[in-house]
Amino acid sequence: MTPEEAERVLVRYESNLNADLYKSRWDAEYASKVVPNLIKCLKVDDKLVLLRALRALDLIGPEAREAGMHVLPLLRHNDAHVQINAIYALTAVFYREGQRALDALVEAAKDPALLKDAMYGLIRLGEAAKPTKEVFITASGHKDGRIRRLALRGLREIGAEGPDVNDTALRAAHDKSLQVRTAAAKLSLKLNIQGTHKNK
Repeated sequence: MTPEEAERVLVRYESNLNADLYKSRWDAEYASKVVPNLIKCLKVDDKLVLLRALRALDLIGPEAREAGMHVLPLLRHNDAHVQINAIYALTAVFYREGQRALDALVEAAKDPALLKDAMYGLIRLGEAAKPTKEVFITASGHKDGRIRRLALRGLREIGAEGPDVNDTALRAAHDKSLQVRTAAAKLSLKLNIQGTHKNK
């Protein structure tokens, strides 16, 4: 597919406020006609085409799961915007099969530029992301308070548990940031840890 052909495909799917994409979200048979064309767009070496195709897959969600294996390589694309959009498209299409996205998201989290978005992606997968708790535990020691707070939120939302998670919550209860201490208190409540629920 050429960039020009991809442009025509994407313009069609983006018309009428993304009507084709939203219909695909709820109609598997309709999606089976739309998704193959978006997969072809993912093979076009054009940043804008890739971004639009990834956003389209994100809108469709799990009915576009067959595109997942074609999204994975884009997490290693040379453009950060493409990588970030690939994270969200991947978590959308694998939403019901979250385990299929975990290894790629854990790898993405090793890149400081992608850490925040990789964590958001894992949070989006909910309890399917439990095996990735180490990503959040490590991030809870990040120099940026916003990342530390997101890490604690992530541990809570993926349902992480265990002594290492308890220790993380207890340490964060004494963080210099009020927002981090508040996130630690919420995590502690979920874990039923006593004595860490006050934020002074």
